[in-house]
Amino acid sequence: MDSNAKLGPAIIPGDPHPQSENGKLLNKVVEENNLVVVHGKDVCQGVITRLCETVNGCDQSVINHWNGS
Repeated sequence: MDSNAKLGPAIIPGDPHPQSENGKLLNKVVEENNLVVVHGKDVCQGVITRLCETVNGCDQSVINHWNGS
């Protein structure tokens, strides 16, 4: 599912996007279920999986994975 949920820089260090309404909902699910957002943590490595160039600039998406450390 692509909920287009942007969690924002308070949750993901370096996130260039402000938290979206769907990001607020996702963050609520994370908190209520004692989950951890590992995106942006040192234990993850990411690869740009989507690059979209528009008239307003370039938007990149990254899927992170745990590196096993």
